[in-house]
Amino acid sequence: MERERLISIVQELHKKKEYKQETLHLAGNLADRFLKITLAQKKPVPNLFALGATVMLMAAKLEQPISPSFNRMLQLLPACEQKKISKQDIIDLEEQILLTLQFALHFAGPIPFLERYQRIFGLDEEANNPDLKQVGFTARQFCKYAQRYGQFLDFKPSQLAAAAILLSINLNLSPVGPHVGLKHLRGTQVNNLVETWACDHELACRVADTRRVSHHQQ
Repeated sequence: MERERLISIVQELHKKKEYKQETLHLAGNLADRFLKITLAQKKPVPNLFALGATVMLMAAKLEQPISPSFNRMLQLLPACEQKKISKQDIIDLEEQILLTLQFALHFAGPIPFLERYQRIFGLDEEANNPDLKQVGFTARQFCKYAQRYGQFLDFKPSQLAAAAILLSINLNLSPVGPHVGLKHLRGTQVNNLVETWACDHELACRVADTRRVSHHQQ
C-alpha cells in the first residue's frame, strides 16, 4: 500500500508540473528501486511526500529541458506536508537516493518502446490525425495505470508498451470506447491495420496447417 500511495503522489506532482511522460516513468523507477533496497536493508522509509517530490526533481533534472525548482516543487505538496518538509530535507534525501542507487539513475521506460511500436504500425502521426492522437493518449494512460500497481513490476517496459498499444487499439475500436469517454474513430487507418493483422494471422494459420498436413503425409 505504501508503494501505491507513493506512486500516486508522484503521478499527481507530474500532472501539476505537466512534465513529459518519460519524466514520470523515470521518477517511478527511482522510487521503486530505492524502496526495494531500503526495505531489504530494513531501514525506515522516508516521508512519502518528501520521497515523491525528491524522485520527481531528480527525474526532471535528467529529462526536462529546464532545471526544476526545489521550492516550487515543495509548494505543490499539501499544506500540512509543506510544514513538515524543508528544502534541506529534499537535498539530504536526494543524496541518500544517489548513494543507495550508486548513481545508477538512467532507465528505459515504456514510452520509447511505445513510440517505436507506433512508428512500426504507422500510428505515430498524432499531431496530424485525431484518431492516432486518441490511440496514443489511451496507450499512455494504460502505461500510467500499470505504473501504479505492483503486479506489473514483473514485466519489462517493452512488454508493458506492447500491451498498452494493443489494448488502446482494441478499446478504441470497441463499442465500450464511447462509454469510457473515447470518441468514435473518424478515419479507417486503425481499423485497416487490425484487418491487415487478421488477414496475416489467417494466412499464418493456413501455412501452419499446410505444413502439419505435409509433415503427416511424409
